[in-house]
Amino acid sequence: MAEEARKLSRREFLKLAGVAGAAIGAAGGLGGLLAACGGETTTTTAGPATTAGPATTAGPATTAGPATTGGPSTTAAAAGPKYGGVLVQDDEAFPAQYAVPWLIAGPQERYMGFCMDPLLMGTEEVGVYKPMLAESWELAADKSSYTFKLRQGVKFHDGTDFNATAAKFNLDMVKKTGGPWMTKVTSVDAVDDYTLKLNLSGWDTMVLDDFKTANCYIASPTAYQKLGEKEMQTHPVGTGPFMYESYTARESMTFVKNPNYWMKDDQGQQLPYLDGVKVLAGTDAVTRELAFRKGDIHYLQEAAVPTAVALMKDGWALQPNPLAGNFMFWYDSTDPTSVFAKPQVRMAIEHAINKEEMASTVGHDLITPSYECVFGIHSLTDPGTTPRKYDPEKAKQLLAEAGYANGFDAEMFLDSKFSSDMVVAIQQYAAKVGINLKINAADSSVSIEQRFSKAKPGRMIFDRQRGGGVATLRQTYADFAPGAPVFQGVAHPAGFDEALGKAIVAEDAAGQIAGLKEAEGAAYPNVMTIPVFTDPDKDFAYPFIKFNEKMTPSWRTTSGQPIFQLQYVWLDK
Repeated sequence: MAEEARKLSRREFLKLAGVAGAAIGAAGGLGGLLAACGGETTTTTAGPATTAGPATTAGPATTAGPATTGGPSTTAAAAGPKYGGVLVQDDEAFPAQYAVPWLIAGPQERYMGFCMDPLLMGTEEVGVYKPMLAESWELAADKSSYTFKLRQGVKFHDGTDFNATAAKFNLDMVKKTGGPWMTKVTSVDAVDDYTLKLNLSGWDTMVLDDFKTANCYIASPTAYQKLGEKEMQTHPVGTGPFMYESYTARESMTFVKNPNYWMKDDQGQQLPYLDGVKVLAGTDAVTRELAFRKGDIHYLQEAAVPTAVALMKDGWALQPNPLAGNFMFWYDSTDPTSVFAKPQVRMAIEHAINKEEMASTVGHDLITPSYECVFGIHSLTDPGTTPRKYDPEKAKQLLAEAGYANGFDAEMFLDSKFSSDMVVAIQQYAAKVGINLKINAADSSVSIEQRFSKAKPGRMIFDRQRGGGVATLRQTYADFAPGAPVFQGVAHPAGFDEALGKAIVAEDAAGQIAGLKEAEGAAYPNVMTIPVFTDPDKDFAYPFIKFNEKMTPSWRTTSGQPIFQLQYVWLDK
């Protein structure tokens, strides 16, 4: 058993990856395994943004099983778009703030695309981007800078101009906040009204990819200065397809169509098609299901397993969200006083859980057992690791080796929106080997706060990693690069940080995958985290919700990120 090593310091990692003096890490929901070759793909299209073609990945995406068809479903209609109507959806993780891009974290990012646009947008093809507020971009031959040509004639919702000065204000705020984005951008210059230059300390695969993240969307500088940061956190003012109308904490938020939106569809028609969008705060699973069945909401996202099973039984088609979630345990394994500092304990917990049985019973075959710390690595390559399958006797042996022959007590902390049946099943499996887990299910706002803090001794957190497939590198970097604000206290085994550093600077997909494989080879054998199962968001939608497939392959995600693209949606009723 390899000994765990100290993490590389942030400075050491940045030096390895060719980065100077910048924080690395991210708060969830980031996407894009980039196949960057020398100079990255540079888009020069000056017209309306269109998709870059079907997704291309280095392997099949990890999913939790096939979609169940039959009954009501969401499809793209051949008849063409219709204008009008208000889409109503709910959100169990209703945001307390969602409108200041550089402050966005976790599920808040999904609403960024309602009112704001990015400079560029990722696609489902690795290393390929499409123009948004930037019409084109070019990497200098010596990789010392990027030059963006910006879209002209675009207005913010407050009537002010989008231009290079506005873009510079936003990007400067991103850097000032000290987050994990634009770590290699040393400065931003507004060369003229519609030319933006980003000066680089070096180049890696994340440089261009950062600009598709929610934190780099563009808000109105004038509105920010007028409203102040606190008010603007729930009052977005951008260039996007919808404009802010109202926000009531823990209740609802509404948006109306931007009549002057700059984007047109593939037929030259004005976007968006909808007149507006309403988001209701989700409550308990039963109330959400009843509201959906009654038609009070049109789109039910992240349904609980029992709700999904009941709806599917009645003929509703499961709409698996393209973004899968890898449910896992993390803890402060750097604290020598924590029971989780001992790798034998962590191994014992994984051996104690009968993942296959859980998947077929309480999971209703909607989930898949997971045996990877680098989420998505098996969709890209075989990492050569040996899965720790269900073996309660092995678990007891490991506990005895760790000095816990009689077991121990611990806390299992989680977001209350996660399936209680699955959590109880894990609790029961653990009890059979002497591990007594006390369940602490907290409100989403509390669980998000925990994600950005160390776990106290004796607490392990049942949490969800995003990513997989095309987003494997981006999300691994976001979650586990030195200095990452999430999963604090998770000890990195020897060689993990070095391997991730190699993946970040690799200029082709093969090199990136090789680095990720090496990282997994360090992480999984040493139980950096305890993977449990992969579970896609179980979404349901009324069949009258349509979207323009020629403009986007999915209206619910954006290149590995949970950012809605409702400008392409219409209601066929």
